[in-house]
Amino acid sequence: PECITNIDDNAFYYCNNLPSISIPQTVTLIGSYAFYMCTKLQNVTLRYGIEQISSGAFSSCSSLETIFLPESIDYIGSSSFSSCSKLISVIIPKKVTIIQSSTFSYCTNLANVTISDNVKTIYDYAFRRCIFPSIVIPNKVTSISYYAFSYCYNLSSITMSETLQTISYNCFYY
Repeated sequence: PECITNIDDNAFYYCNNLPSISIPQTVTLIGSYAFYMCTKLQNVTLRYGIEQISSGAFSSCSSLETIFLPESIDYIGSSSFSSCSKLISVIIPKKVTIIQSSTFSYCTNLANVTISDNVKTIYDYAFRRCIFPSIVIPNKVTSISYYAFSYCYNLSSITMSETLQTISYNCFYY
C-alpha cells in the first residue's frame, strides 16, 4: 500500500517463498534484516524516495540477481547485501559516503561494481569474496579498512584514489 513509510526490522525475515517485491515510493526506510534469508527472492524494485537500507536488510537472499539502488539512498547498512550469491552488478548511489562493513561480502558472483564519487570510506570486509576483475577507488576515498577486498581472486586491476591516506592491513589479501 502507498501509505507505508517504513518496512520494520525482520518484517519478511525468512519468507522463503517470496519471489519478488515492489517497494512503494512512500517507503523511506528498510529495517534491519527485513528480508533476511528470503532465499527465493529474485526481483526487488526500489523506487526513488527510499533513503536508508539498514543492516542485513537483504542478507542471504541467495537468488537475488540484480538490484537497482535509487539515487535517493544515502545510507546502506553493514551486511545489507552480504551472501547474495547470485548478485551480479551494483552501482552505489551518489548520496552514499560510506560503504559499511561486509555490505557486499560473499556476493560470490558480483562481477561489476561502480562506487560513486562521493564515497569517502570503505569499511572492513565490504567486498570480501567478490569476483569483479577491476575496481576504481574514487578520488574522495581516504580510507579502506582491513580485508575490504580480501579473497577477490579475479581482481587484477585497481585504480587508486589520489587522496587515499590509509590502506589497512590485509585489505587486498588472498
